Amino acid sequence: LTRLKKSLQYKINIVETKEEGKNGITIFGMSCNMISFLFFAILSICFGAPALAMNKEMIIVRESMSSMTNSTRNKEFFLASSSFALLVWTLSMLMMLFTFGFEILSNTNGKLILLGSFIATFGLSGITFLMATISPNQSVLTLLQVTIGLLIHFGSGIFIPRHLVGEAFQKLVSIASPIWQVKAYEIILSAETLTANSLGEIKHYFLIMLLIGLAYYAISFVIMRFRNVENN
Repeated sequence: LTRLKKSLQYKINIVETKEEGKNGITIFGMSCNMISFLFFAILSICFGAPALAMNKEMIIVRESMSSMTNSTRNKEFFLASSSFALLVWTLSMLMMLFTFGFEILSNTNGKLILLGSFIATFGLSGITFLMATISPNQSVLTLLQVTIGLLIHFGSGIFIPRHLVGEAFQKLVSIASPIWQVKAYEIILSAETLTANSLGEIKHYFLIMLLIGLAYYAISFVIMRFRNVENN
């Protein structure tokens, strides 16, 4: 009887440990979704300030008299923006891992959630970089930040359950990475064991987020190059 009790207690402890681990990963995944709106707000502000400053006539005239080329300036702006986005993401993830525990990363699902957050942030940095590039002044940038930010995050199912969002609305916001992050996390968090098909679908969503970020950066550089030709 004593052995039976010990065996049952051991099994109960295993089940409780697994349940706690699953709950921790679920909360971690939901937090990564929610924090994307904060990333969007921070990146749009910090990308916008230097971009608007570089478009001022006084700055353009001064740079035209220096040895710095427009191509060099654009590359430095891109590298600085990308580095800042990476720094913001890294610090945020470290804070979350200290909160939820680094043991989350011992699970494949936890690693996929972290990777998905990184790729989604790259996609968000692309759209905020484009917003900073096309905004003629601070008022327009603020309008884009509020409108686009709320649009893509509500439509992605981050603030409300995705099944409550209309199909047309979801298709509209699919031009940004958050909805693909949500779809990937839905698979990761709902599966007890990730099958080959599940992993394939997750990789597909990750690839879409990566391509979205690259597309927005490419469009931004085309616009920058066109402006440089006009200024010259």
